[in-house]
Amino acid sequence: MADLTLQQVAEITGVHYANLKKQSQRGQLRTKTVDGRLYVTQEDLDAYQAAKGFGELHEKVVGQTLPTVAREAGNSIARMPAAVRGAILDGLPASKKPGSPDPYLAAVKKYPRQEPVPITSDDPHFGFEVGYQHEETPRWKRRSASTWALGKATWTFSPNPKGGDGVWIGGGSREGAHLAEGFSPANPYSEYRPLAGSESVDRD
Repeated sequence: MADLTLQQVAEITGVHYANLKKQSQRGQLRTKTVDGRLYVTQEDLDAYQAAKGFGELHEKVVGQTLPTVAREAGNSIARMPAAVRGAILDGLPASKKPGSPDPYLAAVKKYPRQEPVPITSDDPHFGFEVGYQHEETPRWKRRSASTWALGKATWTFSPNPKGGDGVWIGGGSREGAHLAEGFSPANPYSEYRPLAGSESVDRD
């Protein structure tokens, strides 16, 4: 299939031409220049649309943008023991060797694993008292009978007046957002707790 012009890509994706050009400059969309014009191969367009679709899906499901998720993933790796971080790097694929999980699996065998604690409570706050704060990040704190807070973000549990499951409604930097089913700031398992909202940065 012939390469597509950037204008054709704009029509296909619904993304404005100027935004596509900026994304090309940032490396988010691979392009090539021929006679002063930008072109995109079908393979690169497919990769761009797949990444864009995944980002939108992830944000819809857990309420986080991909840059936020990437930053949290980086923070998680930074908290690992040095031997485990090194093992992850050792297992990454390189130009002359394929990737392998073996270094990581060997490294983590040295550390005890804690089995999940069964949770049987129907309480949306999992029995945590007001004032309780999780020890693992994200370290949400129960601020009141219905609300948990972290930085400038809050989530408030709103029961369903007709019975059934209630919903978590965001406030502060999460104003108006709703958490997807299964996610809760009160959840004992950190992977099922939302991240805090991005803090605003003053620019001089």
